[in-house]
Amino acid sequence: MKIIKICSLILALLMLLGVFASCSINVTETTETEDSSSVSVDDGVYPSPTPYMDDFEGYEFRVLTRGSGGHMSNDILGNLDNSLDAAVYTRNANLKSKYNINISEHKDADWVSAARQAATSGEDTYDMWSFKMQDTAALAIEGLLYDLKEVEYIKLDAPYYDPLTINQGTFSNRLFFVTGDLLYYDDMQTSAIAFNLTQWKQNKLDSVYGKNLYDLVRDGEWTLEKLENLSQMLTKDNGDGTWDANDNYGFVYENYCLLGLNTGVGNDLVKKNAADTFELNTSEIQLTALERIMKFFSSGNCIYKDYSDHNFFEGRALFSHITVGEILNLAQLNVAYGVIPFPKNDTGDGEYRSLISGYNSNCITVCKTVKDVNKTASIIDLLSYESMLVVTPTLRSYLFEGRGVPAVDDLEMIKLIADSKTYEICYVWRNVDVYEPLKPLIENGGSGLSGTMEGLRTMVETKNKEYIDALNK
Repeated sequence: MKIIKICSLILALLMLLGVFASCSINVTETTETEDSSSVSVDDGVYPSPTPYMDDFEGYEFRVLTRGSGGHMSNDILGNLDNSLDAAVYTRNANLKSKYNINISEHKDADWVSAARQAATSGEDTYDMWSFKMQDTAALAIEGLLYDLKEVEYIKLDAPYYDPLTINQGTFSNRLFFVTGDLLYYDDMQTSAIAFNLTQWKQNKLDSVYGKNLYDLVRDGEWTLEKLENLSQMLTKDNGDGTWDANDNYGFVYENYCLLGLNTGVGNDLVKKNAADTFELNTSEIQLTALERIMKFFSSGNCIYKDYSDHNFFEGRALFSHITVGEILNLAQLNVAYGVIPFPKNDTGDGEYRSLISGYNSNCITVCKTVKDVNKTASIIDLLSYESMLVVTPTLRSYLFEGRGVPAVDDLEMIKLIADSKTYEICYVWRNVDVYEPLKPLIENGGSGLSGTMEGLRTMVETKNKEYIDALNK
């Protein structure tokens, strides 16, 4: 055991050196990790997966993707654009070296049609599909996907799969898609809050709560009330007497931010019931939270995100709703910035919750035409494990490469956000879309919310029954 722990520590140190190396790409043909049979994961040690076979004999693992956010293959070393591409290349090279597996990505602009065609042909065309969650949910209802809970070689309790998305992803005790270290686009599409560190320091905001924002998060004290108060403090007219995009605001939001804050404060707009199916959340807690968020957006302390005149990116806002991937754009700011998760409702609440965009995030699925599902599942598990070692640490440092200064606090926050990511059922299972009818209510501070929610209850019940009937065919 001591030898394993020592090996794990050495491995971790080597990985850290790689993470904080310079931005220049320096990739060897393979970066072996097979000398250690286990790696440290937070406070524990997790063993490498037991493969379906020791030698996959040059098997071509075929992945159908939508192109954008596929990130499954970088086969030509000379074409690598950045350290993240290099990490994907290294991961795939490791799979080739250790298990004799080749990874091939097949991109199709009409990916859903390509998937349906492959499924109806009955041919074993692809091992894995990687599409938007919304598209994947529709294909699941059509009966085209394996229930991953029934697949032996996918270890869903492993640290390289996301536990919160597994819990949200089950329907009628079946699981058709999952996210994790293998596909990092869900990390890039997870909601976060960027803050203007220059404004924070100029206004001496550490004195308001006796600590900086990072410490508020660490101490479990970053709450919706603090976001509201700080936003009010920093909302200022520029002196022309007209409130418009030229003024300074506390918070920059977009409509999707309603779901992000609602998730952050501990609610699910569409929730699971005892039968592991869906129902609309019309609890008093949920209605109160939605109304409060809508009033915050319409309070005058917030401004809607307009990409042609983005207040935060031009230094005229304290906070902004972003996705993690937008951190790459923050390097263009002329002011210092930081990144934190969405707030909780109260200091006594549990963990932070960070919302994934179901519209853009990709996930792992296996089509029912796959003949040897255990072989496919084993390769997914091996890829996921290797991604945890090589790709995920690189992703977190890659986000801040353009900043030019250490980002220790922000790296800690990005890990916290990744570890707390989940998604909203109504946004993934698109036919259960109760979100669109709520958006117009933002302008009037949530007036009419109760009646609107009651009217949506029947729609959710109807769709829920349709899904159950379709899956039980």
